[in-house]
Amino acid sequence: MAKALGASPGAACGKIVFTADDAVEWAARGEKVILVRLETSPEDITGMKSAQGILTVRGGMTSHAAVVARGMGTCCVSGCGDITMDEANKKFTLGGKEFHEGDAISLDGSTGAIYDGIIPTVDATIAGEFGRIMGWADKYRTMKVRTNADTPADAKKARELGAEGIGLCRTEHMSSKATESTHSVR
Repeated sequence: MAKALGASPGAACGKIVFTADDAVEWAARGEKVILVRLETSPEDITGMKSAQGILTVRGGMTSHAAVVARGMGTCCVSGCGDITMDEANKKFTLGGKEFHEGDAISLDGSTGAIYDGIIPTVDATIAGEFGRIMGWADKYRTMKVRTNADTPADAKKARELGAEGIGLCRTEHMSSKATESTHSVR
């Protein structure tokens, strides 16, 4: 339908929601959601954590949505100025079509592509040429690879992808439940 900035790599699909609170509520019901905002702010963090992907009308590669999404490993497409947003009525227009809350879209955070409907996704893996290069690097490197991880889930995913430890943990991003889990494993 459209293309904007691929601000945080990966792919996501889900139902459109327009507020962080709706993203949390819908996700709690088991719905996969895409949070669509003019732009995000720190008040949106709980909704951003609940969403499969984030789409913004404004913003660039260093916008709040882009930076936070990359840190969380969440797909994000930002700066889609082709969207005509109507937040009050929970709808937007893109590519000549009107989208309402609950309609499905898919995002490609690597290319910035936005698609109408659900496109099945797969979990990321280290493979292909990148996998081969990383294998060569692992064979000769002497430094340990560490990652930023703010929650136990972040740490688990980092380990799955080859990180050998945590380099930075920002506790202000942890929910109280995640903080309790983190303290219990120390």
